[in-house]
Amino acid sequence: METLCAQSGFSLLLVTTSENPEREIRQLHTLASQQVGGLILASTIERYDELCNDLPDVPILYFDRRVQGAPGPYLGMSTYQAYYDAIRDIIRRGHRRLGYLAGLNRLSTTQERLNATRTAIADSGLDPDCYEVCYCNSVMEETIRSTRHLLESGCTAIVASNRSMMMSAICCLCGMNITIGQDVELIGTTECSLALPFADRINRISQPVDALSNVLGRSIISMISGDVASPEIPLLKARYIPRLGAEKTV
Repeated sequence: METLCAQSGFSLLLVTTSENPEREIRQLHTLASQQVGGLILASTIERYDELCNDLPDVPILYFDRRVQGAPGPYLGMSTYQAYYDAIRDIIRRGHRRLGYLAGLNRLSTTQERLNATRTAIADSGLDPDCYEVCYCNSVMEETIRSTRHLLESGCTAIVASNRSMMMSAICCLCGMNITIGQDVELIGTTECSLALPFADRINRISQPVDALSNVLGRSIISMISGDVASPEIPLLKARYIPRLGAEKTV
């Protein structure tokens, strides 16, 4: 995306919030002081009325997480079907005790993926108690503790609902000499270079990252340039890809 911006004469500034609302507000003030021309915002804040007074007066494209009541255009990735298909497949392969490593409950992405998981379990005819959710908030230490807890509670399949929790889960499992794809099934995204050595062992939630970054870059540049007030943004979808040799059941 930085390359795309540079081709249009823009520089890309990246700031993070560590999922902390107060830090997000401080970062927004910092960006406003830098006189940025536009903003792509993956907010950790749930409602627009908690955010609106601190936003810079520039075109804003809301990204990944939906902010309730936000008036601007939004670009996200639909992951519902991918998570639904993943859970149905894992259950079909014989798993009856599932663990879920979740992000912040207030985020729209967390809610969408958990809803898909619950619906898949219900549609498979299993008791809702067959799965356990641990809210790790993308913190490595919490994710590692939660992964250990899920294993100790008998989970044979674990869902890591974002990249950072996926990498933390991999570190935990490898540290315990647990073979991914054999001793325990792992479900999550592998669009991260650190996960590539394990890609064939993981049941993947595959996201079109290149297409996503291209749409993000072109949309915000159009908004800054005044070409369109509210760009037409396509719906992007993740898809589920079972790991190699996944037909074996527990």
